[in-house]
Amino acid sequence: MDETRSGQSAWRLCRRSFAKVAALALLAGCSNPLPAAEARLAEVKLHGREMDVALDLLEERLLGSQANVELWQEMAQRHQNVSALACENTDAHLQGMFKNLERQDEKARLKRRQVASANPAVGRASSAWSKRRN
Repeated sequence: MDETRSGQSAWRLCRRSFAKVAALALLAGCSNPLPAAEARLAEVKLHGREMDVALDLLEERLLGSQANVELWQEMAQRHQNVSALACENTDAHLQGMFKNLERQDEKARLKRRQVASANPAVGRASSAWSKRRN
C-alpha cells in the first residue's frame, strides 16, 4: 500500500506542477507585449499591406493580359474568316474574267472570219499577218 500511496502522491504533485505552469503561461500571455514585439508586429502588418497592394497590381496586369490574349485570338479568327471569304470571291472573279476573255477571243475569231469571208484579200492578208506573228 505504501507503494500505491507514493505513486498517487507523485501523480498529484505532477498534476499540481502542470497546473501551475499552465497558469503562468496563460498569465504571461495576458501581460503587455514587449516593445520590440509591437514594433515587429507593426512591421509585419505594413509588409502585409504592401504585399496586398503588389498582388492587386499583379492581378490587374494578369487580367489585362488575359483580355489582350482573348482579343488577339478573336482577331486571328476574324482574319481567317475574312481571308477565306476573300479567296472565294477572288476565285469567282478570276473564273468570270477567264470566261469573259474566252468570249472576247471567240468574238474576235468570228469577226475575223466574217471579215475574211466578205473580202478574200483581207483574209489572205490576215492569215499572212498571223503567220508572221507566230
